[in-house]
Amino acid sequence: LVGFDDKIDLGEDSDGSGTLDVSGKASVSTDKLTVGDKGSGTVNQNDSSIVDANTIVIGAQGVGTYNLYDGTLLDKKIVIGAQGAGTFNQVNGVHEEMKLTPSSNGGLSVAEAPGSAGVYELRAGHLQTASESIGENGSATLKQTGGTNTATNVTVGESEGGNGIYKMTGGSLQIATSTSPASSAAGLVIGNQG
Repeated sequence: LVGFDDKIDLGEDSDGSGTLDVSGKASVSTDKLTVGDKGSGTVNQNDSSIVDANTIVIGAQGVGTYNLYDGTLLDKKIVIGAQGAGTFNQVNGVHEEMKLTPSSNGGLSVAEAPGSAGVYELRAGHLQTASESIGENGSATLKQTGGTNTATNVTVGESEGGNGIYKMTGGSLQIATSTSPASSAAGLVIGNQG
């Protein structure tokens, strides 16, 4: 675990690995949380803990896993599989995007770069974000077996070469109308260019 300049970096080097366990009533606040920078990293969040980060990258170039067993996760932007491989398992709890200014570029991006891979599994709890891109440029799956996913925009297969799957066998998907005048219309897009 390396923390400096308001950053937490797990698995910073290619042969490195790191694990962050957050439980009880613990609270972690940072500007950027990287899980699996060049190596491997894991975050396990439990109980009524809070993790608050402006930007979260899971699988930057390496392999990263975030397990939200319970508690509250707050972010402005989260990338699962930036250039590497990322997995997010939401077993329970709340994963919520913090309020963004109209010019902010935030949201949830799964498999951001060509060759990247990402999985978001929502089993229970609540995921709430303004925008979700599943398979932005890489190969991604959002698997929902329970819980509630609330978003203004969900795009599956964002860019040319992006391969996205939204596999829903339980729970609910709610497309919410944005209150921001700068926001695009609410919607679900399957195969934008990918």
